[in-house]
Amino acid sequence: LHTSRPGIVIGGQGANIESLRKFLEERFKERFNINIKEIKKPYLDAYIVADMIGKQVERRIPYRRACKLTLERAMEAGAEGIKIRVSGRLNGVEISRSEFFTAGKVPLQTLRSDIDYAYFRAITTYGTIGIRVWIYRGKVFN
Repeated sequence: LHTSRPGIVIGGQGANIESLRKFLEERFKERFNINIKEIKKPYLDAYIVADMIGKQVERRIPYRRACKLTLERAMEAGAEGIKIRVSGRLNGVEISRSEFFTAGKVPLQTLRSDIDYAYFRAITTYGTIGIRVWIYRGKVFN
């Protein structure tokens, strides 16, 4: 398991991980060995970033503020570029639209660029909002 917050997954004295292991063993009738690895820089992982923005939107935090703060934090964490696309009934309006937020550069047409992509669906009272995140971490080969 890769997580940005291993303490929550493990729980007090390993209680959460033990209950997870027992659940998996009962469900699949096989023995499981669960290893947990911490993601040191969560703002360089596209799925974690998309999940953070989505959870904030579901808690009714303005999507612009959530996206702009995330852009700043990802660039501070060492990303060379980040692009966020938020689509749906933004602010509860009747006609849905898409908005892009970008910082740095995200060369999507270059094959050797190390780009992490993720999609998250936030379910709000107005409907579904799709959040797509591209994070450019540099070139694969130099």
